Amino acid sequence: MIRGYVTSRAFGGLIVPVPAQNTALREFARNKSQVYVLPFLEHKFAGCYMQLFTVLKTAQPGDYVAMYSASMLPIEDSRKLSLVEDEIRKRDCLIHCVLEGITTKSIKGLENIIMSYRLRQYLDKCLFADLSEMRSNVK
Repeated sequence: MIRGYVTSRAFGGLIVPVPAQNTALREFARNKSQVYVLPFLEHKFAGCYMQLFTVLKTAQPGDYVAMYSASMLPIEDSRKLSLVEDEIRKRDCLIHCVLEGITTKSIKGLENIIMSYRLRQYLDKCLFADLSEMRSNVK
């Protein structure tokens, strides 16, 4: 079974409409010949991962918890990311990230991807204190 997780927040520098995320997840389920469970929509406020944990806690052994991108995970909070890892292990489920094309049974399988997103966040904060100002200068 494919259990979806979607958000209306920006992630990884992208704003992907929820219907587009759903379409990608449905296509993944179709390619795997799996049942697709309608996803939980994450709350809009930053740093909230309540629905992600709800999806993880409902997963059964062998289920996929599918999301559009690994950048939807709490990559900025190592403690929350560790809790995600704990739930994956407890439930014996798989994580699939459509954009990166990765399926894994562990956050360790996403380590390089997560590091690249963290690096991007760090560089954005350090190099460009106000990205909107930089973007407005582009003609």
